[in-house]
Amino acid sequence: MQSLIIKSLQLAACVSLVLASSPARAQQPLSTFVAAAEDHAFDVREADELRDQARSQADESRARFLPSFTTSAGYTRNEYEVVVSFPSGPTSTTQATFTPYDQVQATFTLTIPLVDVGAWLTFASTETSADAAALRADASSIDVSVRVVQAYYQLVAARAVRASA
Repeated sequence: MQSLIIKSLQLAACVSLVLASSPARAQQPLSTFVAAAEDHAFDVREADELRDQARSQADESRARFLPSFTTSAGYTRNEYEVVVSFPSGPTSTTQATFTPYDQVQATFTLTIPLVDVGAWLTFASTETSADAAALRADASSIDVSVRVVQAYYQLVAARAVRASA
């Protein structure tokens, strides 16, 4: 019975402390909210990713102006060897192998674009798109900052009105 009274008094003391406590009055500076919005706002993150994608596409179209080098190799094991004998004189013959048992082949290709008008036009287009994406990312960041600043000053004004009432 005595432990029930002690627990009731402890609970009453805790409830009175919670109800009697005043709300926190500290307000973070505006720069904290703006920095958090620039780091975590979905609009800004999406615009940054689209800007990176547009830059990558511009880099890809720029790479079409560079020389490219490709190689390929292969090995073939034939079931039969094809050898033909040709007469090379009155008493001698020369043998020629058309298909050997073991066949190895390699191909090397070097492509150097000299004049590619389509690639130049594509590059100019992707560069312009990348610049536009960068400007949209900047505009998105500014838009988010403006919304945060408006909300911050609305909060400050609402607190001031509440405090004056």
